[in-house]
Amino acid sequence: MQSGNYLVLHCTTNNSDPITVEVVGGTSGPRQLDADGIIVLRIANKDTQTIQVVSGSLTKNYSLTELVLENE
Repeated sequence: MQSGNYLVLHCTTNNSDPITVEVVGGTSGPRQLDADGIIVLRIANKDTQTIQVVSGSLTKNYSLTELVLENE
């Protein structure tokens, strides 16, 4: 875990619902964000992994296929 490609995200919401973020296809499962809303995600395979952000009843899924990784 000391090397690889990492993506930093800042997530906010207009309500008080907690925000969870997960790299779908990753190894660590969903993580609830703290008050700063910042999360660091390890991306192992941009073609098979996606990012899922959940807050209350709202779920957003983000594709990583257009992401340019350093080791490519």
